[in-house]
Amino acid sequence: MKQLVIVILLTLVSITAFGQVSANQSANANLTVNSGINLAVTGSVVFGTVVQGAGSTINAATAPVASVAAFTTSAAPSTAMTVTYSNTSLTSGSNTLTWTPSLVGTATAASRATAPTITSGGSVTTNTSGNFYFWLGGSVSTATSTPSGTYSGTFTLTVAY
Repeated sequence: MKQLVIVILLTLVSITAFGQVSANQSANANLTVNSGINLAVTGSVVFGTVVQGAGSTINAATAPVASVAAFTTSAAPSTAMTVTYSNTSLTSGSNTLTWTPSLVGTATAASRATAPTITSGGSVTTNTSGNFYFWLGGSVSTATSTPSGTYSGTFTLTVAY
């Protein structure tokens, strides 16, 4: 009788091991490919000449076009992009001034005068053609002790999906 019980138990274990159960499920995958981003600039911010202890401010929305830098972005239509930039130094030899940039922008090229201020880290959306327009100005102050010289620097604007 002991032998018979052992054979039955081994048979049950064998049946359980071969009776596997499985299930399948599928998931969809989606991918959107955006075109690359092109960013072109025309012009420069022209602060002009100031005396020691004075400053210069270029209002990006209302200053003459010859005084502001203009950027045109070409990207995917109707797409949000993040805009980043930072204060920039203007230097003359080892002397440095801080340029606080002012950036305005809009999806309509003809709307510069009413374009809102774009802060660094902000988001903008391209128009249905994939364009967005920026204008750059800013301000620079000098102390009465600021050394004479021609000061220059470079502003970097970054736009990203």
